[in-house]
Amino acid sequence: MDPLMVGTIGLGILVLLLIVGMPIGISMLLVGFGGLWINIGGEAALDTLGRAPASHLRLYPLLAIPLFITMGYLSEAAGYSRDAFHAARHWIGMLRGGLAMGSVAGCAMFAAASGSSTATAAAVGKIAIPEMMKLGYKPELAAGSVASAGTLGIMIPPSIPLVIYAVIAKQSIAKLLLAGIVPGILLALAFTLTIVIWVKLRPDAAPGVYESTWPLRLKAVQGLIGIASLILLVIGGIFFGVWTPTEASAGGAFGALVLGLAQRRMGVREVYGALKEAATTISSITIILLGSLFLSQFIAVTGLAFWTANFLAESDLPLWLFFVGITCAYLILGAFMDGLSFMLLTVPLVLPSLEPMGLSPIWFGVYITLMIELGLITPPVGTTVYVTKSVIPELQLGQIFRGIIPFFFAALTVSVIIFYFPQIALWLPELMSR
Repeated sequence: MDPLMVGTIGLGILVLLLIVGMPIGISMLLVGFGGLWINIGGEAALDTLGRAPASHLRLYPLLAIPLFITMGYLSEAAGYSRDAFHAARHWIGMLRGGLAMGSVAGCAMFAAASGSSTATAAAVGKIAIPEMMKLGYKPELAAGSVASAGTLGIMIPPSIPLVIYAVIAKQSIAKLLLAGIVPGILLALAFTLTIVIWVKLRPDAAPGVYESTWPLRLKAVQGLIGIASLILLVIGGIFFGVWTPTEASAGGAFGALVLGLAQRRMGVREVYGALKEAATTISSITIILLGSLFLSQFIAVTGLAFWTANFLAESDLPLWLFFVGITCAYLILGAFMDGLSFMLLTVPLVLPSLEPMGLSPIWFGVYITLMIELGLITPPVGTTVYVTKSVIPELQLGQIFRGIIPFFFAALTVSVIIFYFPQIALWLPELMSR
């Protein structure tokens, strides 16, 4: 059978396996190994199965993933999400819709110490949503702002998807992490503007305001010492070349542990719980990475990536039409698949076509992460929506999904802006390399 046909059938089988609910790592491993067996023979496929995982997992940059995950769970155990929201609440809570804006600011700050959208939405949601409901906020605004802003966890570094993309795309992890900063801030500002417009058009959506005093505001700022120290340690260290992203991830994890213990935010029980949750997440991602290894080799052997690159180059599509087409495809995939699934499925196919079209792989990493964010709030999957529902059970899913609609279009607008002005994502990485 023609290798291209085998590759196409293999990807079709992979999509079906994901739709029926088989774990992404197992699905990619089965399809990748089976495809290699058909294309290069059983003995060679078995040899790859025996040798490739060990060599792949020994890659030094991959160490950043488990260490950043550990840092995120330790930060959550230390209560840094609570500090971030409380500080934002005291400083902008007096504005109409201020607590919703504070939720966005809190998510943005905690994202810089977490790297996880679900952790960000859960940690901020269980604190912020009850506060908003007490002041009479409509459930759509309260839950929609948190579920949407929670997605910032995977754009503002440390970002696990950006690290994984860097590994599979063979790009600089440091540059990709820095590339996510300005788009992440832009997205947070877009969400904030959405809230401003919402409460201007519908004042009843946020009837109450939170009053504070200057002593309380100053005290709230003091509470940010822990999370600010982690951000400076990790992001500042990478930007100024003090250490590599892998070294920064180790420093961040150790720093979160030391700070949490020194500030008496954590005890042995909290540390054990955070490490246990981190180990569970790390195990799942390790299986996904192994699956992606076999899937990538399968796609390379079939020539699908080369064929896709040639097809796009010869079709002579205008860049804007390519952007519209791939965005529509990602929005559809994101509605039915988790973000890592469609990233690992499509990047090996799309990546070879970027350079001939004049697109930067660094920019594309930020763009596909933004598409993952949109998938996190798109039904029926909508991961952060279900996380928000789980921490506030009295909310209805319909209320949350209605609440994310304005934020969805705000994020889509940001994707268009980043497409037409790629320097938004490329400016910091280029500044670092000078």
